Amino acid sequence: MKFTKKIKNNIGNYFLKKELSKSNRKREMTNLNNAKKIGVLYNASNEKDYKLIYHFVKGLQRNQKIVKALGFVEDSIIPHYCFPKLSFDFFTIKDLNWYHKPSNNFVTDFVKEEYDIIIDFCSEDSFPVQYITVLSKAKFKVGRYGKNHRDIYDMMIETDKEITLEQYIKQVTHYLTILNPKKNEQ
Repeated sequence: MKFTKKIKNNIGNYFLKKELSKSNRKREMTNLNNAKKIGVLYNASNEKDYKLIYHFVKGLQRNQKIVKALGFVEDSIIPHYCFPKLSFDFFTIKDLNWYHKPSNNFVTDFVKEEYDIIIDFCSEDSFPVQYITVLSKAKFKVGRYGKNHRDIYDMMIETDKEITLEQYIKQVTHYLTILNPKKNEQ
């Protein structure tokens, strides 16, 4: 069983690196104030995290941002609290191929969209979410710090392992608000 999982992971990572090498997106540092379109990726497997992301997205929308949230559910069915909403889509483990590459209409639409910022709010490494991040044409990609994440994210935020999603959302909001793209381009 472990051997099969290791083979799947290795094959998945091979294809992920291949996608990374083909990536030719236009990178552009931006902050929350200047961004018009924002993509949010997160783990929607628990209701508390879903509600935190929901409030984060609604806050951005109150500030006239166009936001699309894509939640990954680590189950074969979408939970009852994940009501279909205009700004919220979901994918499940049924939407993953055998080496965990995600694909369904919501994933395809999310990847095709040219976001100013895409934020990965997953607390643990999530191969399907990272794959979507790599495929995305977003100009600025933000996620948690990880030694293997340098090629995935343009900005990484280092956190304690025990940080809650609520605290992480506050940190991301803080750093993406104070970020001064013009100053950092020099």
